[in-house]
Amino acid sequence: MLSGFFLSISLFGSGVVYTLTTATSMRAIHEANRYGREGQQQGAPFSTATAGGSDVYYMLLFGLAQAVLSQIPDFHNMAWLSVFAAVMSFFYSFVGFGLGAAKVIENGVIKGGIGGIPLASPMQKVWRVAQSLGDIAFAYPYTLVLLEIEDTLRSPP
Repeated sequence: MLSGFFLSISLFGSGVVYTLTTATSMRAIHEANRYGREGQQQGAPFSTATAGGSDVYYMLLFGLAQAVLSQIPDFHNMAWLSVFAAVMSFFYSFVGFGLGAAKVIENGVIKGGIGGIPLASPMQKVWRVAQSLGDIAFAYPYTLVLLEIEDTLRSPP
């Protein structure tokens, strides 16, 4: 029961984080598309202040998509979904590598270094490093399924 409690808390927290991250990402995509179409107007790109002040609209869109997708029968048993996810992961990796290589070819030199970008204070550097480690940890959510994997394994004799 204790493991189930902690798993439920973990799933709830992850759901909240995924919803907020998705809303932020959807707003950033919308902002980039608007900026690409209209250019920078009045000194600032599209922001939450001009969009009503929050990401609630995007959270509702994400919730609607979840509600629609949850109606698909046996969604968790579709083998093609895992293949599609793996192909998309490789595709994203190749796109990122291609964009990075194109930037190096364009500049003629690799910019940057082991120390990263210069910042005003050491505290800003510590914050950015901690934020990066959090992003990496968020990208690998193995803790969500760890207890479920352990549950399916047979106990040793």
